[in-house]
Amino acid sequence: MSNENNMALESISLAKKALAEAQSITDVLKVRDAAVAANAWATARGAEEAAQMAMELKLRAERKAGEFIIEYKDQGLIKPGNPQWGHHDSIVKLSDLGVDKNESKRWQRMASIPEERFEDYIERAKVKTQSALLAVAREIHQEIEAEVQGAELRNSEVKAHIKNCHYQALVQELGLDSVDLLITDPPYMTDVENFDDFVYTWINQVLPCIKDTGQAYIFTGAYYDELKTYINILDFNQGERFTKQILVWEYRNTLGPQPKTQYKQNWQAIFYLRGPQAPNINTDVLTELFSVQPFNAPDARHEQTYHIWEKPLDLATQLIKHGSKINDFIFDPFAGTGTFLIAAAKLGRKNIGCDIDSNMIELAKKRGCVTFDG
Repeated sequence: MSNENNMALESISLAKKALAEAQSITDVLKVRDAAVAANAWATARGAEEAAQMAMELKLRAERKAGEFIIEYKDQGLIKPGNPQWGHHDSIVKLSDLGVDKNESKRWQRMASIPEERFEDYIERAKVKTQSALLAVAREIHQEIEAEVQGAELRNSEVKAHIKNCHYQALVQELGLDSVDLLITDPPYMTDVENFDDFVYTWINQVLPCIKDTGQAYIFTGAYYDELKTYINILDFNQGERFTKQILVWEYRNTLGPQPKTQYKQNWQAIFYLRGPQAPNINTDVLTELFSVQPFNAPDARHEQTYHIWEKPLDLATQLIKHGSKINDFIFDPFAGTGTFLIAAAKLGRKNIGCDIDSNMIELAKKRGCVTFDG
């Protein structure tokens, strides 16, 4: 075993040298493939040092591949719809090299972060045990993507604005008839004492901010008592202004404990409100107009997640498209880590949100939200 391990370490060292001397993306991909194979071999034999070195080499090769992809694009060697990549004296398609679009995007993001930050990720991978190496690599990819996306959002023309305050303070600043779209995910009945009072108060203070041409999406849990509270309060307090409908967000990618005396809940409710002069729902896609909206819940196995009831960015994007247009003003009084604000900013909608939890604010900032005082 010792001789085999030494041979593996020597092979990885040679591959490192090959990566340093790589002249094309195909050279880099050969090194990456060798690193993947070496990691699998070392993992099967419990050779932890070799497995760690191979994982580090894989990450470095992917970053190098991203650098080549960016360089080729800058040199005009890629054309929309027909990606072609320089390789020495020949030209080949990236897909011919076994690289799909998602890998290409991920590697470009890895290449975009500063060298010092990338080395921090590498050091984290080095101290992990072999059993955790693949999870660490996945986590590193996710964090790199989140960091790059956050930087892109902070540098975009339309920012995602969040404030560390109670919604009541922000409502006073906004005033009546100031909001084109309210989209929010308030605390659930399991998180709040005197839930009826909580819902009554925020509904009566926030809904008057919505214009007669405005709309609202309010996420709630699927608990019977929670739905009853919202239905009763919306019917008799402010809700008479709006046409009301209950939508369903359905997800099927989470399991957890299986109940024996009731059905497993794999949905949440969305109260959809329309002002008396609200325009038509902004979509021509018939399947988007179903009242059941099927989107997988954010899954840490495949993407960066920030808290337990984080909403899917794709769902947020679709609803904001439906309920607003470019330059409309979006408000989220319970913004959490900023999912709705981020989606709004990416769609070119002006937006403001707030949250009283400073930890949530820090996570929102990490995702690209910008804090403000005024």
